[in-house]
Order: sequence, then structure tokens, then C-alpha cells
Amino acid sequence: LADKDVQHYKAAPGAGENLRDANPDGMGTTGDRRGLVGDVLEIDVDTAQVPNVPVTLEQFLEALDRLATNGLAFTTIATTRFFRTKGQHVINYLPRRFRNVRSWHLISDDAYAEPRGYIVAEIKQGATWHYLIELERKGSEELALAHIREHAGARIEPPRLHQFMVDVARANGWNAAEEYQNWVYQPIRHTPSKGVDAFVRAIALRFDWRSCIAQTK
Repeated sequence: LADKDVQHYKAAPGAGENLRDANPDGMGTTGDRRGLVGDVLEIDVDTAQVPNVPVTLEQFLEALDRLATNGLAFTTIATTRFFRTKGQHVINYLPRRFRNVRSWHLISDDAYAEPRGYIVAEIKQGATWHYLIELERKGSEELALAHIREHAGARIEPPRLHQFMVDVARANGWNAAEEYQNWVYQPIRHTPSKGVDAFVRAIALRFDWRSCIAQTK
């Protein structure tokens, strides 16, 4: 294709089922459907309008790589039926259409804009599973990195995490966590203009990972 690339969206079995107030068929759709090939949905993507990875998520991906180099290795996971991959990482997408949500879930206020991407990174420390969720930023919007865990430390299943992100979109922010009584939500503040070092340090401090903290002083 001369001006367009074909982007492959892999289907995550079972993910994205029974989502409230969302259109599952719209998840991650960023172009014209070209048909199914096995478990891969080919979508014709205009690369001039849709970058391979949402630019505001690049810093988080770099921070995860830096943390892994220093022994704090998170795994990014697919939580919905449609996602993109970049190297070993996974970028999920909010549904394209919601009831009673105009454009918060989209990358711009244009009703035909693409859905926002988000990354879920999980790690098990001791008997407790932890999750970091970074959502693609919209304009000058300031959003904290979400740190989530279940009260008892159990693993949170991917479809449940995607349902949470659907609720985040409907609530226009992380305050949706208030409805998840069995979860602990803590924000990790970060300012993109301060760079990756500051982001790595903020995450390392939360997990008391001294080797990363020492390198980013």
C-alpha cells in the first residue's frame, strides 16, 4: 500500500466480554475492516493520522524498559480483544463508542477520532499482584499513573481491568475506582516534561526499588 500500512490487531481470547455501555465491536477499530485471517483482524490504518504507538505512552514504555533493566520487570498485558504490540509490549484501546459519552474516550473532541490507547503493566511481589495503568493523554490533560491492586492481593483478570477502563471513560477519570470496593487505587504523579528519569524514579519509589532510585537521583 502506498500511503497506508496494514496494522494487525490480535484477538485476546475471552477478553472484552460482557462490557457495560460499550460497543465491543468498536474496540480498537481505527480503519476499514479488511477481513479476518485466523485470529488476526486486519485493519487498513492511515499512518498519517494514527501513529503506531500513541505518542504520550512512549515515555511509560521507556520507563518500563529501564525498570526491567534494573530488576523491576513488569509485563504488559492485553485486556481487550483488540490491541497493538510494540516489541514485547502491548497497547490496548478503549471502545470506539459509548452510551452517553461524547468524546472523552477519543484522542480528540472530533466524534470520528480514534479511541485512546492505554497500557496495563502487571507484576507480582510476594503474594500480591500490582497493576500500573497509563492512559493516552488528550491535549494538555494531566493524568496520574494509576497503581491498582486487589485488597487481598489476588490477580485481577484482564477482562475486569478492561471493564474498569470502560468505567474510567464513563466517569471521565480515575474517580471510577471509587466503585471498586475490593481494589486499592493510588495515583503515581508524574509530569512528562520532567523526562523519563523522573518517571522511573516515581515508580521505583512506590515499589521501594533502591537500584533504580539510586540511578535517577
